[in-house]
Amino acid sequence: KLPYIPRWLDLEMESGDTVFFHPMLIHGSGVNKSNRTRKAISCHYAAAECNYIE
Repeated sequence: KLPYIPRWLDLEMESGDTVFFHPMLIHGSGVNKSNRTRKAISCHYAAAECNYIE
């Protein structure tokens, strides 16, 4: 039996925190309520033998 997981989970992050998501996980963030720019980096990793599907 799988544990109960709410449909929506908020992560409270602090400056310098990092979070990793599974590529199939639908995720997002709310409105930036500060006057500072929100920065993000997106990295995708794959095995060397993987090929692009066109």
